[in-house]
Amino acid sequence: MRLKSKHIPGIDFLAMIFISILIIFGAFGIISYQNTSIVLKNSIVDSNICMAADNSNLLKQHLKELKTIIEGVSFRTEIQSMDWSSQKPVLLEEAERLNVMRFQITDLAGYSQSTPEAQFDLPDLEGVHSALKGEAYISEPFQESAGKGAIMACSVPIKNKKKDIVGALTASLDSHFLIDSISNLQMGETGFGFIIDKDGRIIACPDREKILDKQSDINENPEFGDFIHEMGSREKGYALYNYAGKDYFTTYSKIADTEWFLALTAPEQEVFQKLDILKKKFFSLILITITFCIFCCLLLAGYLFKRKTVQDLELRVEEDKRLLKESSELEKLRTQFFANITHELRTPLNVILASIQLCKLYFEKEKGTHNVNMSKHLKTMKQNCYRLMRLVNNLIDTTKIDVGFLEKHAGNNNIIKIVEDITMSIQEFTQNKGINLFFEKNSEEKIIACDVDKIERIMLNLISNAIKFTDQGGSIYVKVEDRGENVVISVKDTGIGIPRDKQAAIFERFVQVEQTLTKNKDGSGIGLAMVKSFVEMHGGTITAVSEYGKGSEFIIDLPVTTIENKRDEFYLEEVETQRRIERINIEFSDIYYS
Repeated sequence: MRLKSKHIPGIDFLAMIFISILIIFGAFGIISYQNTSIVLKNSIVDSNICMAADNSNLLKQHLKELKTIIEGVSFRTEIQSMDWSSQKPVLLEEAERLNVMRFQITDLAGYSQSTPEAQFDLPDLEGVHSALKGEAYISEPFQESAGKGAIMACSVPIKNKKKDIVGALTASLDSHFLIDSISNLQMGETGFGFIIDKDGRIIACPDREKILDKQSDINENPEFGDFIHEMGSREKGYALYNYAGKDYFTTYSKIADTEWFLALTAPEQEVFQKLDILKKKFFSLILITITFCIFCCLLLAGYLFKRKTVQDLELRVEEDKRLLKESSELEKLRTQFFANITHELRTPLNVILASIQLCKLYFEKEKGTHNVNMSKHLKTMKQNCYRLMRLVNNLIDTTKIDVGFLEKHAGNNNIIKIVEDITMSIQEFTQNKGINLFFEKNSEEKIIACDVDKIERIMLNLISNAIKFTDQGGSIYVKVEDRGENVVISVKDTGIGIPRDKQAAIFERFVQVEQTLTKNKDGSGIGLAMVKSFVEMHGGTITAVSEYGKGSEFIIDLPVTTIENKRDEFYLEEVETQRRIERINIEFSDIYYS
């Protein structure tokens, strides 16, 4: 038999939508990438042009400072005197101080004197003529006649006290002045700065060997020639050229008051490194997007083909929810029924207990052996009624906790007195068992918001457990400590202790540490679970510290809180004593005496 595949309507349409979205997203991505690339490239170019302009302004300031320094020498009285015998010592001193190669004095007639004594003319007389006309001038680096290297000259006018020009002072310096000014300039990772004149001649460069060199291999490059030509018509800009098979990016800016240009150059790849990073990120994003779209298409196809299975699972989930709801309602009914049963059990127990007490009263009025034996049996009956009452009370409270009906009736009470009264009330039980009972406190009063009834049940449960598991001659220590923000209550015994593997489970419901048939260790296994619930109801914690064979210690930590606008609760002494005796009889009902 041939099986026909079931057509799922809409799958072709959805696939076309995803493909369209992919195409549109790719187109927008390419447009966005192009626009971003243009903006980023323009930003990089503008930033480097601004850097060249800023550094050219700094270089202008350095040149201005040089003129100012040389003018300062010309202002000295000895220089203004135009007496060579007075000028020479001053010039020698200033040359050493300013690290100047030599100074030259030129008078109005064109006669020159220089330091050192060897006199030679400057190849560039334009600076001297400008100084004699009253204008300071700094020349381009040039080769001195002695051929010792590239130097530059700074000429300033010499004026007398009447401000009349009487000569020119020219300082010859090593071209390192310009080199030092640009040595720290850098663009990219390996780029550098240099100074060129309007004819394209390099007059300052970190590589001193290139200064005043013809650089025929550079200048003959057509692209570099276009760059030099462009500088003649613009004060700042940038250019791209190829040198030695490598593409370079150069930005330049004219140095004000000169015919020089400051240029910064670096390999194009270094300058536009961010563009390469953007390109890599773009293609990575495109690849991730395509992969994501393909993945989404696969998921969609899988979803459509498995839709029926999912619907079946949803139906099963709904069915499970229905069954769970029914089970929850059944459990709630069971809990309510259990609560009603426990209440009903307590009613006949109270009647039986009252009848036993009445019979005991009658028998005590008549003396006799028969009556004594009957009184003993009534006492046993009464104790077992108390045991049943204790079990029923615990079951009722457990049920209330499960359904959330157990409430805390808190009042502002002296917790130290409550614990002390309870401890002193059970001395008779400890004496009958031959156990020493000790009580310790560090304060007489500490008022906290607590439920007295539940505090009593906590203490009686812990102390009754300590009595059950402590042999004759042992000791029980009850301690209350006021620690300011909290109150710590400790019940410690020297009994049999708790095995290490059972300590984690002692606060769980219906768990008993000692599974024996001895009477002094009977119990339902819900007492400590109730204690923990009551402690947590007060916002506190309870922990157990025990070593098997050496005893146990239960530590309760209660926060100190009070209730506003509520008076402290006090009880009539007689009523409270009688109620506590009844509570003790119930809580200690599973302790037997020989």
